[in-house]
Amino acid sequence: MQELKVCVYDAGAGARVGSVVGDSVYDLNLCCVQQMANDRQVRESYRLADTMVPSQLEAFLSGGGAVLSAARAALEFVLREGSRQGPAGESLLHDAKAVQLRAPILPTSKVVCLALAYKSHADIGGKTPYGNPEWFIKMSQTVVGPEEWVILPKHHEGPVVYGTELTLVMGKAGKCIPEDQAMDHVWGYTILNDVTLRGRAREPNRKIFDTCAPVGPWIVPQDQIPDPQNLGLLFRLNGRKVQDGRTSSMLFPVSAMVAEISKWFTLQPGDIIATGDIGATEALKPGDVMEAEIERIGILRNPVKLEE
Repeated sequence: MQELKVCVYDAGAGARVGSVVGDSVYDLNLCCVQQMANDRQVRESYRLADTMVPSQLEAFLSGGGAVLSAARAALEFVLREGSRQGPAGESLLHDAKAVQLRAPILPTSKVVCLALAYKSHADIGGKTPYGNPEWFIKMSQTVVGPEEWVILPKHHEGPVVYGTELTLVMGKAGKCIPEDQAMDHVWGYTILNDVTLRGRAREPNRKIFDTCAPVGPWIVPQDQIPDPQNLGLLFRLNGRKVQDGRTSSMLFPVSAMVAEISKWFTLQPGDIIATGDIGATEALKPGDVMEAEIERIGILRNPVKLEE
């Protein structure tokens, strides 16, 4: 099976869906064009590829298993053939350092975050864990992508903390989803860093501010991670490890989280559910570089500065 790291990249002509392979980003739609052009007219190849492997994230996720299979086949073909240009001379791949990776979400995505999903997090705050999954919402406009600045609000005088969170990306719409069917609605996994203001009494004021939700660097399809309840979680500040845990310590399985959240509103393709972190013990400061890492997914890196 060809593995994918599905990203949203911008090489200067707008955001498109790609897959990171080593130090390169391959355009999955154009890889499909190249594959189709092998035995079809060029114009027909572009039309088919737009249907089979859409270039935009919403259609890509909504296409489910058919799009995923076609994207894998296209990338495998291009890698095997060593192709670097499409039928019209366009680049099939880019140097990852020469493009900007965007947060792999939609402008309309709901950003749902679990509260106190690990006992260690509750212990750090001196709180009692909840008996059921409890959640809150971050606005999608608070999301930033990999390598983008996280800005510490100048009007907040207390600590600002962080957290590596396994994050579900929904691929199928659903309301009141039974727990035993929840994973059928999950397309894959990414990382969210839950940047939080400590010392503020009201939850919304602690969790919702500009740049408080770095997400990325890409989405890994669900079938590449057979057990989301057994993944390592790390967080590094300036290369120094400050969080080290495993998703096996979650108080609730991810399927229960999906089921609980979907009782209250319909989950749509592209919505994300961040499943909580193990707790932070020190504060961020301007100049820090954060790295949120999850086993089998990757590293989400963001620098920190103070609001001007």
